[in-house]
Amino acid sequence: MTINIKNPGSKARALRNAMLRRLRLHIPQKVATRPIYSGVTVTQGSSSTLARLWPTAWGNAGAPTAGPTAYFAWAGARPTEQKNGMVPVDNHISTATAGTYTAKGQQRAIFRHTGSALELRFIGGGGLFYVKVDDQYVQATPYNVSDGAVLKLDFGSMGSRRIDIIMDNTARFVGAHGAATDTVAPAPIRGPKVMIFGDSFSSPLGYALWLSDVFGWDDISTSNIGGTSYSVTNSSLSFSQRASSDIVPFAPDILFVLGGTNAFSATPATEAAAATSFWQAVAASLPDTILLSAINAQHGWSHSSMTANAIAVMKATRSAIKAAGVIFCDLLEMPEPYPSLYVSGSVGLAASVGGTSIFVNGIRPRPYDVLEINPGGANCERVVIASDAVNTHPIIGALKYAHSVGETVQQVGPSWLVGSGVIGATTGVGNCDVLIDNTNHPVVPDGTRALGYTLADMIYRQVWERDTPLA
Repeated sequence: MTINIKNPGSKARALRNAMLRRLRLHIPQKVATRPIYSGVTVTQGSSSTLARLWPTAWGNAGAPTAGPTAYFAWAGARPTEQKNGMVPVDNHISTATAGTYTAKGQQRAIFRHTGSALELRFIGGGGLFYVKVDDQYVQATPYNVSDGAVLKLDFGSMGSRRIDIIMDNTARFVGAHGAATDTVAPAPIRGPKVMIFGDSFSSPLGYALWLSDVFGWDDISTSNIGGTSYSVTNSSLSFSQRASSDIVPFAPDILFVLGGTNAFSATPATEAAAATSFWQAVAASLPDTILLSAINAQHGWSHSSMTANAIAVMKATRSAIKAAGVIFCDLLEMPEPYPSLYVSGSVGLAASVGGTSIFVNGIRPRPYDVLEINPGGANCERVVIASDAVNTHPIIGALKYAHSVGETVQQVGPSWLVGSGVIGATTGVGNCDVLIDNTNHPVVPDGTRALGYTLADMIYRQVWERDTPLA
């Protein structure tokens, strides 16, 4: 279906509203809270102390090369090859040639254990993984065990417990050890088949983990290439170039795409056209898939990367996504119930590059309100108010451009990120100081969890609270 990006009108709204209604089938009205599981003692060892092994693969005991055993259910990138653990070759990432899969995403082994203690064995370096017992995390950060080591879970008493092992693309789970009288059997995979697609933010154990956790979704596939966007290839493949090979053949029930920050230096029209092409192709090939998207950023508006061009790219890409009828979660301009009640004013005194305040007529913003100066202009920028004042408003950071008297100043919704600091190089202002690491990514687990939960809240509000009316 082709949609006029300049005038999406009722057709795009109808598509979005229809998907919101279908999404209600997968979003619980009451989201469960999942505290850390407290009834277990966790230790690591170099060898097993328990009598029986439930292997992940059949075949030769020394080098099992056959398919998966019947003891575990597998979700995400399902295993179809045994090589130093169950390798998730059912993956969804083409890095050089579309359809030639060279990387792997999130993988989950899910089973029910009946007994009092359990040992999880990993090989080939271990990799990163989380463990959940009865839907509660054993610890808030991922484990990383050495080659051939075991992670022992001592529950202290007999019981039947659901175990989820959630692994990145390097973890190799080879089996579970227990007592000779224990039982291990596959547990159900719950929820829809979901694909998380995008740039480096959409890594296997990033925000995808926490977004899916809120809604109780087990079957999560991640497909990400760092440095890319709808149009940007970063010497690899752009979103648009790998849509037909890395999304369509796997036919997810729900597709969530996060990206955009890598295009903030691109031409706005180029990125918007690529986004239009991407979503039209996906919608035409997967008419039954529920489509969601958001645009990400690495910092708040005060950072040097958040330029006039970045704002133009964000706006153009957002318009393209919405015009395709996609359910959109606005991280950079968080939705307000009544945006028509925003106020506008004008620049009252000329301001220079590097200035730390702006004189505004007609607006009395509060601390942390966001103002857009000269919307659409070559010197357009967004500033975050630092403290209360009458006319001359201190801002977080400094002005990137000079501004003339009379330029329009428009109040806009806030970004989920504030500030320009990172962990280890903080500024003392804004959540970037604690959520963004020195590679300019959400830190594990606090940053990834905050992003995942924020996106989940935005989805929930649109589905059940109707930020934008369905009618």
